[in-house]
Amino acid sequence: MTNDAGEHIDEFTLHAALDGELDAIATMRVEQALAANPALAARYEALRALRAAMRQFAANDRAPDALRQRMEAMAGDDARHAPPMALPRETRRWRLSLVAALLLGLAGGGSVMQFVMREKSEPTRLAMLMVDDHRRALLAREPIDVASSDRHTVKPWFDARLAISPPVVDLAAQGIELVGGRADVVEGIVAPTLVYRQREHLISVTALPSPRFTATPAALSTSGYEALSWSDRVFVYWAVSDLPRADLDAFALVFQRGATANENAR
Repeated sequence: MTNDAGEHIDEFTLHAALDGELDAIATMRVEQALAANPALAARYEALRALRAAMRQFAANDRAPDALRQRMEAMAGDDARHAPPMALPRETRRWRLSLVAALLLGLAGGGSVMQFVMREKSEPTRLAMLMVDDHRRALLAREPIDVASSDRHTVKPWFDARLAISPPVVDLAAQGIELVGGRADVVEGIVAPTLVYRQREHLISVTALPSPRFTATPAALSTSGYEALSWSDRVFVYWAVSDLPRADLDAFALVFQRGATANENAR
């Protein structure tokens, strides 16, 4: 696929971005391409969802012992005792692209997202997407699009570009610094994400429109990150960080209290 600037982003590059294998310059170019090309961003989200689903199912699926023993007997002693052969990285990536293409064809006009939705609950699926967004932002040169500790700067930035913005809560009194904000793409919808820093840990808070996303409180621990959600009348919030769960729970509580105080002050 090609972005508005004419730069070609192929499947291998998208998979390399998903695997965190690009250098800083290449990561920045992919970020710019995703921001400029909605079709490419949708493709990236579909591949990310498919990758997460394949990882989950592959981790849970195991051939029955009886079948494995029969296959080993048919293969003979040499094959049974031979060490497993690791595929080259490029071959593994090519096979993953092939599987993705086959699944896209099997969808019969549907999307990979619809396939994933049938296989897991929406809160779990969203939690995995939020963790991936947070990790992708950490790989970029900057995890934010607008850098400011002033909520009166961050909120107008969202209003001007996304037409929606969550409450931007000042938590400096609690030792939590507002770093800024960025725009994420979640299932084809551009969503505002606030970024805070507590000690040396970054916290991403993404606000999704509640009519579109399920407002079911949920939590998930995966790949060393914690994710949890809550909702108000307008947004479903997802907070992601490598903070311990207790600290992230405490952050969510003070954020909600601050948001309520902002609303009451209007």
